[in-house]
Amino acid sequence: MYDLDMDNVWKWREKNPLRAWRVLQGGMFQSTVALRIGVATQTVRDWEAGSRNPNPDNFAALAHFMGVDIQALADQWDNWIAAARVNR
Repeated sequence: MYDLDMDNVWKWREKNPLRAWRVLQGGMFQSTVALRIGVATQTVRDWEAGSRNPNPDNFAALAHFMGVDIQALADQWDNWIAAARVNR
């Protein structure tokens, strides 16, 4: 069992690459992202919470929508996930 520090969990979630990008876009809604890439809003919430990861097709759609290289986004995502493992 893990002793979770909720402040650290929230700080980690805020560093999700998609969430960070949405904030830079002026606080774009998760529902807007979902609509533009063709997934449910709950799916975007799950990605940002770290409970699910985008599949390869969704990674490609996200990268295109965000205007970033797919490999760069995948690397950022992997680093974000790895940070969770380090902080356990």
